[in-house]
Amino acid sequence: MFILLRFFTRFLFIVFTYSFLVLPAYAAMPDIHELKTHDVVKVSLSDLYPTQALIGGDQVRYKLANYQKNPEKMFDDVCEANGQKGVKSFDQNSKANQPQTFECLEAIGTEKQDIKTVVIAPNDQLYLTDGHHTFTTFWAMPQGGANFPIRVIVTKDYRNLKDMPTFWQQMKDDKYTWLFGVNGEPISPESLPKQLALDKFQDDTLRSMMYFAKGVSWDKPDVTVPFLEFYWAKALAPMLTDAPNTPDFINKLDTETGYIAAFEQINNMIISLKGENIGGSGLTAQQMGQLNKIKQKKEKKQINKIKMMLAFKQSEMQ
Repeated sequence: MFILLRFFTRFLFIVFTYSFLVLPAYAAMPDIHELKTHDVVKVSLSDLYPTQALIGGDQVRYKLANYQKNPEKMFDDVCEANGQKGVKSFDQNSKANQPQTFECLEAIGTEKQDIKTVVIAPNDQLYLTDGHHTFTTFWAMPQGGANFPIRVIVTKDYRNLKDMPTFWQQMKDDKYTWLFGVNGEPISPESLPKQLALDKFQDDTLRSMMYFAKGVSWDKPDVTVPFLEFYWAKALAPMLTDAPNTPDFINKLDTETGYIAAFEQINNMIISLKGENIGGSGLTAQQMGQLNKIKQKKEKKQINKIKMMLAFKQSEMQ
């Protein structure tokens, strides 16, 4: 009897240990009432609410294509998003949603500047203020989804505000939300997606173009500008022959030749753009990171990214 009991106890221990190792490490968010500003908190992606309705879908698709081709980049991005700088080691059995199956370079939360940011609303929900593209990519990747575990950092606590309308007004004042639709029309906070799944957002083609154009015709300015790429996109939209996000414009992007031609056109437009209030930002083109000429080596590199994205997009349709 004693031998059977020992055997059964050991069996339970093995089952428990094995389950811990192979099951996804779904996040259990701490009590929201205990959170405070500057806290680094473990959440599931489903715990977070978007503060913008638009997403550069082709940016997300490029990331997914790159993860498929180069899994190390996927683990690198997950480690970075957790404030761990990058990936140190992984193998064929590693899973992005199982942190115990790969090793990062640093401890969780070491590089706080790399952790995506949230604010706490009067309704005790966490609203994402930076990282929509990264987290939408994590949601969409095969080892991602609603339960994907990740760290975020609390930058503001708005629970002292009396109600949600006051919260959204303060969010606009603080430039923590982008309340515009795909054609530049104002939208209400109620129109925002309720989760970070790619198909819940409006796909903004110009926002994707701005991602690929970074380092070619514009680059990150010295001073942080919230929603920088959206301001650029808003400024460029009226300059295009065919309005962005309309069938005529989108149809041109169906082919590699058409997409690359549009990309090169947009880079030239950015370089030539002048004004004191780019896209309603209150900033000049130079303050927004405008370069004085096209960086041709970088442009070729970005065109290769576009080709990879288009091949992935085509495979999705088959």
